[in-house]
Amino acid sequence: MNHMIDPVLSKAPAAFRWLPATDPKHDARDVLAEALGPMWSVHCEADCEGEVSIVVLPDDDEIGPAFLLYEKGGLAWVGTVSGDEWTSRESFSGIQAAATAIIVKTASVAVARPTGA
Repeated sequence: MNHMIDPVLSKAPAAFRWLPATDPKHDARDVLAEALGPMWSVHCEADCEGEVSIVVLPDDDEIGPAFLLYEKGGLAWVGTVSGDEWTSRESFSGIQAAATAIIVKTASVAVARPTGA
């Protein structure tokens, strides 16, 4: 069986190229929490209509932006929030690709952050 890899997934570390799909939001939360480690907190939040989103927050606001993973219109979306402003919003074919994009983005934040900061 051949699996197509989303272009975003091809940039991710090999360990995160295939994420479990049985319960996408639950699995994505667990994968994000494990991959991002202690500098980030990962929560599932439900809005007033019962829609569940995954919220990824830096433990220190100076580390980088926050991320919101949610579904809308049959797509998975990742919103990036810096301070109180939405700075970007990207759509993905599924929750797995969106979670991987968050991992890639947080890794680039860590690389850009000077050591000892």
